[in-house]
Amino acid sequence: MPLGDCGGMRHDPTQSSVIYEYEVIPAPTKPERQPGLKTDGERIAFMLSEIFNELAEEGWEYVRADTINIDNVTGIAGNAPKGHTLLVFRRPLTLPAPRQSSDALVPDNRVA
Repeated sequence: MPLGDCGGMRHDPTQSSVIYEYEVIPAPTKPERQPGLKTDGERIAFMLSEIFNELAEEGWEYVRADTINIDNVTGIAGNAPKGHTLLVFRRPLTLPAPRQSSDALVPDNRVA
């Protein structure tokens, strides 16, 4: 069977694929003090769990963290890249139901 040949069956993305919308937010960079949390790692973990739980309540699912570099002017030396970590979330996008043809809704009044 050739690659991509599913034995006569075709994948119809309109029937089985989910379309997502995405939310991208900056990851926290400065740990905030929290009672009972002593290390920066514990504080960042707490902050991330707060973010994840808030977005989960709105239907967002965590996908991944990405770091991108953006050139920042540093002075005489020129530009130096600075890394920014972004958190990526997604949730299924609700689409309107497909419209049916108006012809299918009108009864056929022809006489045979």
